[in-house]
Amino acid sequence: DPAGLFSRGELKLEKGELTKAVQDFKTAQANSPDEATAHKIKQKLYTAYTEILRDTFADGEGFLAEYRQ
Repeated sequence: DPAGLFSRGELKLEKGELTKAVQDFKTAQANSPDEATAHKIKQKLYTAYTEILRDTFADGEGFLAEYRQ
């Protein structure tokens, strides 16, 4: 359920569990979300990537290509 995974990812993002939040967002994205949910996922992924890169750049280097999109 993409919407459920998105919601769980939001909770993890709020708790500061950034990598786990990204995992939930990516799984939600891979499960054919509706257009509105897909847009929200993209926004939250950007937020999570930004925080990861800001906090520990080395941990976020694997996300750079997607972050730039």
